[in-house]
Amino acid sequence: MDDLQTPSASSIIQTPDTPTTVWKSGRFFPGGVENALTTRPFNLVILNGPSLSDKKLIKHLWATSHHVVCADGGANRLYDSFQTDQERLDNLPAAITGDLDSAREEVLSFYQSNGVIIHRAESQYATDFTKALVYIAKLEQEKPNHYTKPTQWSHSDTSPADSYSEVVAIGALGGRVDQSFHSFHQLYIARERQQRITLISDDSVTFLLEKGRNVIESPRELFGKTCGIIPLGEPVHMTLKGFEWDLDNCYSKFGGDMVSTSNHLNSDVVEVHCTSPMVFTMEIRK
Repeated sequence: MDDLQTPSASSIIQTPDTPTTVWKSGRFFPGGVENALTTRPFNLVILNGPSLSDKKLIKHLWATSHHVVCADGGANRLYDSFQTDQERLDNLPAAITGDLDSAREEVLSFYQSNGVIIHRAESQYATDFTKALVYIAKLEQEKPNHYTKPTQWSHSDTSPADSYSEVVAIGALGGRVDQSFHSFHQLYIARERQQRITLISDDSVTFLLEKGRNVIESPRELFGKTCGIIPLGEPVHMTLKGFEWDLDNCYSKFGGDMVSTSNHLNSDVVEVHCTSPMVFTMEIRK
């Protein structure tokens, strides 16, 4: 791999102060939940993209999330996923927000008449996804959900993820390509609001790795073998451990020699050491 490293080598040198972030995506899936008192709470955003077909997963995400917010047409997706009004009443979101040009009138009327906040945000310089994330940040300030930080969450008290609030977004991938790219963009810019996003689709779970050492729990009863470690932001040096194709201080950038797509998980726990944030995605076992 020597030809893939830059001569100057912004090498990955681990020190006692190197931040480590532990990723437990399995907790978002049935069978992977941990004690609610010692697990970081998360909020759920429902977008107007392809809905999850796994109803058991949807129910699990709903039951274990803190606030649920629909982004405009995501309200249609939620409403249509139930057969009866009683089911809809049993699954009311906290709010519906966006410019509301996609949500159907009968859907908005139903939810508003049952106490759901309808928050119209007219700005055309922000997407409905962004508006939903901003609204969740507001809800978190008004109604925070405190938890006891588990010792296994991070191996370092300096982990940048410790102060973030968690958001799971469904309906963010698939459909139009530009909207999928916008969802990847949100992984980066949401960090400015101290939010950390996990995108869940029928096929994959996707999130943004932090600079430093990332320990990713990847239990094979939940996740398939195929994964990708992708430098959508700036070029990066990365070291991979526990994969079928491990790498040592490899230089990766779009348009360069190496982007690690279609790699394979070779362990229930893998590590990625990187010099800047990278997108990580792994397939969901069917």
